[in-house]
Amino acid sequence: MLIKEAGSEGIVVVMYTAAWCHTCKKIGPYFAASLPPEFVDVGFASVDVASGAATAERAGAEKPPLFYILRGGKRVDTIVAAQQTALRKKLLKLAPPPPPPSTETAGG
Repeated sequence: MLIKEAGSEGIVVVMYTAAWCHTCKKIGPYFAASLPPEFVDVGFASVDVASGAATAERAGAEKPPLFYILRGGKRVDTIVAAQQTALRKKLLKLAPPPPPPSTETAGG
């Protein structure tokens, strides 16, 4: 559903995770809480490889954490392991956040 909502040019990041994965627990809060406010035009989703085993198997995501970056529903990049910096850099390249509002006043 999230991928359909993103449209033909929308970016969606899917994190394949597992409750038993210690590395997933480390990057999970960054993925869920730090990235979404910065990248407001990007969709973020998590798939637990245990509960979504068929989905994870189809995606080839047996060893979490694994991140798929999709544009228009097609995978454009993959990040293996908990690489916060790499994930953020890829998102900055694909979906840069809007510039901050100008602090200049008119007629100044």
